[in-house]
Amino acid sequence: MHKLSIPNYNKIMKKLLLLLLTFVLVGCVSVSLNSGEDNDESGDVAEEITEEVVVDESEEIVEDVEEEVVEDEENIGCGGPDCDNEMLISSYYKLIADGDLSTAYAMKYEPNVNYETFKGWYGNVLFADVRDYEEIDDNKYQFVVDLGEVGDVKNSFMVVMVVRGGLLDTLSSTNMTIKSGTEVYVKVFSDGDDLYVKKDGEEIFVDSLRMNKNDPVMGESLYKYHLTDDGKYLAYQVGVWEAMYVNVYDIESEKFIYEEFGVTSFGFTAEEDFFYACTEAGMLGDMMRIYNVPSFSLKRDLLPAESGLIVMYCNGYASYNNSYSYTLTSDWSTENKQVYYFDTNTVE
Repeated sequence: MHKLSIPNYNKIMKKLLLLLLTFVLVGCVSVSLNSGEDNDESGDVAEEITEEVVVDESEEIVEDVEEEVVEDEENIGCGGPDCDNEMLISSYYKLIADGDLSTAYAMKYEPNVNYETFKGWYGNVLFADVRDYEEIDDNKYQFVVDLGEVGDVKNSFMVVMVVRGGLLDTLSSTNMTIKSGTEVYVKVFSDGDDLYVKKDGEEIFVDSLRMNKNDPVMGESLYKYHLTDDGKYLAYQVGVWEAMYVNVYDIESEKFIYEEFGVTSFGFTAEEDFFYACTEAGMLGDMMRIYNVPSFSLKRDLLPAESGLIVMYCNGYASYNNSYSYTLTSDWSTENKQVYYFDTNTVE
């Protein structure tokens, strides 16, 4: 066996110590590196968690955006075969109530007014509630919309609207009269109008006014109507060829209590205790009469036949002094203005 010399031994020991030192150093570095790797892994985990949160948030944002888009589509209307026309109409008025007038205007089918006029109509609207839908023809609807505006102004309208390819075509909009729980409204059809009242939730048919397609001259059209404040009487004027006639309808009895042909001016006094009817001279003659309410018996004929006078103008009723003014003439060249006072039954 070969015996190591001391010098060689020393060299070997030095190498061993060097190796051991190297091992220790490497071990420390390894521990440090492992510690660093642990930190990196925790960082990776944090990044992954953050990424997951970000992904979730982005998904939520996308979902929110999609929901908004879907909501907007519902507001604007799908216009497809599965589109709910009533929802489309309701969304139109919701846009108006929300102040999104540009989007609402874009839903109109060939609007006959410009956008500035449209804004003038609806710029002050605070709420718009649609009710009483009725489909009166294919894609043609009649309904009531209650509008509330700035200044506590409230109005109700009977609207007839047609849905054309997802757009809305307003055929008519009639300002409804509501007094003492009684409503008056007109249902519009292609060949004319039907006049209704509603009292205590019951719809009552009053009259049907139809145009004559074969002879337009003989058609009828509703000119105006008046509902008394107590909701008892409905007076309305109908236009026919070169003339007018007036009916008064008793809503409680559901009967006509007054009918007169050729009436130019009509109405109730402020206290609704008298009814007046005036006709200016023409093809159908003339008259100036006062009637008692509720009997509708004749109180006074202000143009007796023996007077030789004719009614030149029906000037109108003045509520401030409860009077009616009219102008008489005997030869069309002179004018004699008369004022009848209901309170005293006198003429001046």
